[in-house]
Amino acid sequence: MSEILVYTLASGSSGNSLLVSCGGVNILFDVGVSGKQIRERLASAGFDIKDISAAVISHEHIDHIRGAGVLSRRNGLKIMATEKTLKTIQRGGRVGEIPSYDTFSRDVPFVAGEMEITAMPTPHNAVEPSAFIIRFSNGKKISIATDLGHMPLGLRNAMKGSDMLILESNYDENMLRNGPYPPTIKDQIMSPTGHLSNCLAAMTLRDLITRDTRNVLLAHLSENNNTPEVALKAVRKYVNSGTTEHPHIEVAKRHEPGEIYRL
Repeated sequence: MSEILVYTLASGSSGNSLLVSCGGVNILFDVGVSGKQIRERLASAGFDIKDISAAVISHEHIDHIRGAGVLSRRNGLKIMATEKTLKTIQRGGRVGEIPSYDTFSRDVPFVAGEMEITAMPTPHNAVEPSAFIIRFSNGKKISIATDLGHMPLGLRNAMKGSDMLILESNYDENMLRNGPYPPTIKDQIMSPTGHLSNCLAAMTLRDLITRDTRNVLLAHLSENNNTPEVALKAVRKYVNSGTTEHPHIEVAKRHEPGEIYRL
């Protein structure tokens, strides 16, 4: 079994992208920053854009697709999404033409080298938003779930016992309530199809973490309604007080690459 690498290129409301690599197959999950930033941040970890097998898209919001068009046109990167998501991206015209693409269906696993990837539905205000469960031939599992207003039971069960969890911890409730956003936007963020708060992320993690869980990465933090320090304090305190398992918990960086996790 080959070594598994996990590497965040960007995370947050301004853009999201994460690389999972195993056995020469390199998959980007979302490409929500510019093509130039994707290429530069890959290079800083020793990867070339030509090494990337595909970009798998969770949903059509711009902070998850910003680099999709240019990377497909200039570098031949294959963009993968559900059929409805892909059509919405193409109709929207925000990233231009995507000449190289493929589709997948939610709840139907597809194989990429030593990875088996299953997209699962998430409750978010998009056409077919997805979380991803990545299983490897040696039994290890990585779960990625951002942009969800609550944690559905089926997704919770699928994510439980992951070796690494990448989970949204989008906002601090007090910062959001007392912040400058209009009431309609605040209600949308806090709705069942919005985003997970620090508190909801902590409660979810306490249920998901098992003895197999070694790393937790808090992702998709709001730039205006959260800080890494606030999120970490809230999540670590709640998780550590409610479970005998104490995995390494960190926050994915917003504007720069993070550390490389090796599983």
